[in-house]
Amino acid sequence: MSKSEFASYCGVAPVECSSGQTTKFRNNKRGNRILNSLLYSI
Repeated sequence: MSKSEFASYCGVAPVECSSGQTTKFRNNKRGNRILNSLLYSI
């Protein structure tokens, strides 16, 4: 498992939500929420 796959699995990788010419990123609401919570508490 690569670093990017692990970040996506944990839900800490940003997700692109673009519209037209603007490029924006938001937090990923998917993934393993328990693992995400554990990483942020550390």
